[in-house]
Amino acid sequence: MLGPLGHWRLFTVLLAVAAVWLLRAWILHAVAWGLIVDENRTGADYLWIAGGDHCYDQAAQLYHDQPSRRIVLVEQYPRRIVRAGVQLSPEAIGRRELARRGVPPEAVIVIPGRAKNAWEATRILGEWRPSRAGAEVLLLCDRFDSRRRRRIQDSALDADSAKHIHVLALPDRRFDESDWWRTRDGVKHCGLSWLWLTYAWCRGAPDEPVENWNPDDYEQTLRQMLKEAAR
Repeated sequence: MLGPLGHWRLFTVLLAVAAVWLLRAWILHAVAWGLIVDENRTGADYLWIAGGDHCYDQAAQLYHDQPSRRIVLVEQYPRRIVRAGVQLSPEAIGRRELARRGVPPEAVIVIPGRAKNAWEATRILGEWRPSRAGAEVLLLCDRFDSRRRRRIQDSALDADSAKHIHVLALPDRRFDESDWWRTRDGVKHCGLSWLWLTYAWCRGAPDEPVENWNPDDYEQTLRQMLKEAAR
């Protein structure tokens, strides 16, 4: 039999469980909100596409709303699949997708730099931006990745450059902060986003080795290996 103290403990546990159950939607909503920073600036001079669902649709719409704007793409370090000619570079894909949406080629700026990650891309854009005095940049990115991108900007750039780059958090068509827990994709995406955000806070910029792989060298090496194996 439970004594008075035991009854109070049981009552407290049941009350806590009931509170969590009743507030579960708010709690889960708050979990996702921790990943989001949305600083949409309608008067931005440049639109920087860094990812996110419907990013080309959104960029094209913002351009058509104000044709004086320019859309910025930061050159990415070519991965093996690109160097092998199997896939177009992200910049080429960006130009193609924007052209399909009625954005003229002269409205798209590709900043050279061969960035290997978001940190390098941010530094490259930060070095480019000062030549456009007072220019405001709107970064288009995945909604659950927006706080990490804000963190990267604040860490990789000086305070003056960082304050001129604002974040537009683009929602995924499959889920958002109000229902991410209802689908496996939403749970996975939210969990990974928290992992990458935590990494950005604790570790900072990753150390990525330079890839020296060349498809021609690979083919030559493979031929040599096959000849040796046939002997």
